[in-house]
Amino acid sequence: MLEPCMMLTFAACAAMMIAIPCHGNDDPSFTVASYNIRSFKGMDDSRDIARTTAAVNALNSDICGLQEVRRNAGDAEAPLDLCARGTGMAPAFAATLQLKEFTYGIAMLSRMPYQVVETLTLPIPDGHEPRTAIIARVSLPGGGHFYFVNTHLSARRRDAGRREQLKLILDTVRSKNYCPAILTGDLNALPDSKTISLLRQEWQIFGDDTFTFPARKPDRRIDYIACYPKDAFRAVSYQVVDEPAASDHRPLVVKLVPNRTKNKE
Repeated sequence: MLEPCMMLTFAACAAMMIAIPCHGNDDPSFTVASYNIRSFKGMDDSRDIARTTAAVNALNSDICGLQEVRRNAGDAEAPLDLCARGTGMAPAFAATLQLKEFTYGIAMLSRMPYQVVETLTLPIPDGHEPRTAIIARVSLPGGGHFYFVNTHLSARRRDAGRREQLKLILDTVRSKNYCPAILTGDLNALPDSKTISLLRQEWQIFGDDTFTFPARKPDRRIDYIACYPKDAFRAVSYQVVDEPAASDHRPLVVKLVPNRTKNKE
């Protein structure tokens, strides 16, 4: 994990509409994934963009939240762009760190048309590294929309900082009526933590407590996909993918069907 001794430098994504074919209108389901890709480094500590791209491709998701996305100063092309091209998905990136040597942050990839509507700079408790959240308005293949929120919360031991960061995200979604919403992220919080208890109050967390970290022999769950309000979507399937090599986290995937009464334009 990065622990910079500097002020946050933040580059917001430009809002843009992107049209990419997805499912036909007769299939209301879509698939959401969340994956901390560890700056394209696998468990062997080797940076391998092709391996990460293959792992993302294997998820067969329509939209995916990525955490720990990094571009080194010497890269001829942004690894995120290479990954997007390799998956046929459209990327958006939100930086949390911009240094001379590299740029680091979170991202999303989508097959569905979307527009980035906001990037949130999250609170930075003492000693914590900068964090952000990206929020996009996504068009559903059968009509309607949802707001996609991707984030990566603090990795520090104390839970209070993560709870403060998550509270800003949840308050923003509620106050700005970013509804319905789907949240993906490495929340760095265990299921019985106060951070996740806060999330459970008004959001549905998909899946069980299958472990997601570390990738080779997982012993805890710290990655999540959730929706707001709780009845906005129904989960058809949920899986923590058995991918032990491409990152230090395992990806998770949920197939959802929208409740049309909650998702009308």
